[in-house]
Amino acid sequence: MLRHQFAFRSRFIVIIVSLVLSASGSLAEAAKPVGRFLEVTGKVRVLDVAGTPRDAEVFGSVYADEAVELPANSFAVVSFRNGNCERISDVAKATIKESGVEPASAAKPVKLPTKAKKFVGDSLAELEKNAGGVTVTRSAGPVKPPSIAVSPILGSTVLTTTPTFSWPATKDAKNYELVLKGARGEKRLWSLDTKETQVNYAGAEKLREDKEYRWEVFVTLESLWNGSFRIGTTEVREAAADLVELANDSEPPLVALAAIRLEELGLFAESIRQYERLVKLAPRRAEFPAALAELYDKAGRAADATKARELATQLGYSFTKKTAP
Repeated sequence: MLRHQFAFRSRFIVIIVSLVLSASGSLAEAAKPVGRFLEVTGKVRVLDVAGTPRDAEVFGSVYADEAVELPANSFAVVSFRNGNCERISDVAKATIKESGVEPASAAKPVKLPTKAKKFVGDSLAELEKNAGGVTVTRSAGPVKPPSIAVSPILGSTVLTTTPTFSWPATKDAKNYELVLKGARGEKRLWSLDTKETQVNYAGAEKLREDKEYRWEVFVTLESLWNGSFRIGTTEVREAAADLVELANDSEPPLVALAAIRLEELGLFAESIRQYERLVKLAPRRAEFPAALAELYDKAGRAADATKARELATQLGYSFTKKTAP
């Protein structure tokens, strides 16, 4: 089983947008999502089993027996737990079932590579496991973000046992000391005095898969930065390779699917690259710069995060603070 420290349970949760639940939506709260919107064009609405409406939004969940209302010239792409994707269009209303859209004539299948079907199901399973089946809101701003741009990104998973460490130069610093330890403050595994701000791990001890490590950079005995990362397992590396291959497609729903799974796996650097592509592929979608803003926060890229957050706001995205459960 994959073990990764993904921040679904924190206030700067990165991937899912909110569903507004009323008291009558308590049934949906207890239910499991059967699908997720990967693309929405036009003013598409979802009606829950009690008839309460909400806007359909990219990354939002959808539940069994909910209805999707589509005005003229609108459409939506929904990924289902069974691994299928369907494009709903040319109808005024359709019903979501666990197996897909009803009536069948209301939707057309979106062709996915065979491997991609597993990623669809995995993504929905992660949503259910970490958020109880209910989507949560993105924060209005960063919560204790790194003060500087660093790599590996705080709390991320890396795909190599010889990671690259980087940090910005500090004025008047003649050299830096990089220290690597185990996650629970074990003895030093490796340290290096260097004038460079980017170095590769070159310790005698091989870093182990699925193990968390902490690293810290000192300037004249003062800590400049400290953070943690995890070495990805063989399974994570294989999934990442398949997801990057999937993301080579120019269709926004497929790139979005890849970005979601990369982020859920803790592969933040890889996910950032895909969201950056999505901002260009779908420049009118507010959800993509919103997701990118929070990933930039994680990476300590404050200026980039501010620009992405401003773009999302200009496109109509509403950031709402979320308290940790």
